[in-house]
Amino acid sequence: MSEFLFNLIVFVFGVLIISDLYRRYYIAARFMNYRFYLFSLRDKLGRLACEGKLDENGEIYDFFIFSLNTAIKHLETVDLFAFTMWRWEVEQNTEFKKKFHRLVEQARDVCPEALDIIKDYEDTLLSVLFKNSFILKHPKLTLAILSIPLFFGSKHFRLKCIDKVKGMLSMPDIVRKRLGKVGITI
Repeated sequence: MSEFLFNLIVFVFGVLIISDLYRRYYIAARFMNYRFYLFSLRDKLGRLACEGKLDENGEIYDFFIFSLNTAIKHLETVDLFAFTMWRWEVEQNTEFKKKFHRLVEQARDVCPEALDIIKDYEDTLLSVLFKNSFILKHPKLTLAILSIPLFFGSKHFRLKCIDKVKGMLSMPDIVRKRLGKVGITI
């Protein structure tokens, strides 16, 4: 019994060490390209402030720098669930939506280059979302799993579901095209 217990303890510690190494090195390295690209976007925004095109102490600069820093910090946790929860919170917070739209309009008037940086930021987050999400990464398998209830439902229900899911198969191609414009390949 003691030999079994010893082997079990060694096995558990081995699994813990391997999972820690995986989390610490592999996952961190997997997102390094995206992180460095976000750093370059933050540097471009800083360069616009140094050139005087954007006020360094202004609300636009602070908001977008905060957004970029938050994305850099939490890059590994961006997935479909987290994105959906964030989107839900944004939809519920009308004050934030008004502030965001006001800042985008101000940036459009003050410094249109900042909007290009924000578009690149959104495209990068979309690619990270695509990379972290099983549903977006494997749409055919997801459709196969989701189609099981279709066989048990009514004809009206099946047609309704098929109409809603039609565009999902082309989602990876759309994301790849948008990422190709930014210079990131999947």
